[in-house]
Amino acid sequence: MPSSPYDAKGMMISSLNSNMPIICIEHRWLYDEKGVVPEEIYSVSLDNAKIVEHGEDATIITSSYMVVEAIKAAKILYNDYNIQVEIIDLRTIRPIDGSLVCQSVKKTGRALIADIGWKSCGVSAEVAAIIAENVGQYLKSNIIRITLPDYPAPASFVMEQEYYPAVKDIVDGVLKLKKVNAEFKEEKSLNIEKPFKGPF
Repeated sequence: MPSSPYDAKGMMISSLNSNMPIICIEHRWLYDEKGVVPEEIYSVSLDNAKIVEHGEDATIITSSYMVVEAIKAAKILYNDYNIQVEIIDLRTIRPIDGSLVCQSVKKTGRALIADIGWKSCGVSAEVAAIIAENVGQYLKSNIIRITLPDYPAPASFVMEQEYYPAVKDIVDGVLKLKKVNAEFKEEKSLNIEKPFKGPF
């Protein structure tokens, strides 16, 4: 589940060179993302997550499109509340790099999982279990999960704005983790009106 153009190419090359069956899941809201992609052949690990932002106050574990939202949230949290979050891009959801996740959560003591999937039986539930089973004793606050609600995806634009998680949800979640008595004032807004032109 790549979140950047660089990872998309590198992970696809790694997949083609692998003997294992691999499913690549792309989020259509990432198709307009731009980034540096070397022309030469290179590979990106299918086993290792990566730290996108370093921080000491809380860990945000995420993947795919939610990495983009988490990076925006991190800037707001630092500029407005002086909170430095560590963002982990899982890259793959099987395997999940539990070692890096636990290492970060052990350091920060707080975990927020931002998943573009549903809450029940999803990636966020698996990551939460990994944290609870391995570094639960280091947690200073309950694990927070930002996910889709357990309802069918709506087709109405107005309902979509409420349905899909975004920056505001992540910022409010981290403030809750840090027990900051504040709420991010900006209204929730997603750029989901652009027409889908397909992946090619």
